[in-house]
Amino acid sequence: MSMDLTKINAELGRNAEGLVDWAIGLGQPTIVTWAVNVRDIAAARETLSQAGVMLGDEMPGSRVTSSGSTLEWSTAEVASPRISGAPFLIHWSAATEHPSTTSPAGCRLAALQVEDPAAADLSRALNVLRVSGVTVRRGDARISATLTSPRGTVVLHSR
Repeated sequence: MSMDLTKINAELGRNAEGLVDWAIGLGQPTIVTWAVNVRDIAAARETLSQAGVMLGDEMPGSRVTSSGSTLEWSTAEVASPRISGAPFLIHWSAATEHPSTTSPAGCRLAALQVEDPAAADLSRALNVLRVSGVTVRRGDARISATLTSPRGTVVLHSR
């Protein structure tokens, strides 16, 4: 599973239509990556570097929602060591209402499991960021999320 946002964006040339075509090509709901919300990417960068984990460049992003409001954020990905299942870090702009406050209710993340050949590195990164509730195991790169919803439990996997 070595899918990462930088590679996907580079391949698609940041073309929104290309991204839609790519997503449709997956054929079914599929986890591509996951995110950890941080208050300050620069502070997270410093914390991670002290644990031997380096972030790539901070990348700004934005989009207009269907209601017409603009969401703004910055992201950064783990650059080294190579951790296929590492989350990207996201910091939402203070001017942005977090999307979870306007999303439909009723769905809850019950479990998140990440298998990765670099499980020790991933665990170290998550620990220094104080991320809890993620099960990390050594194995082939794979992410699984268990969601509970009004229609029952749904399990999604990465490729």
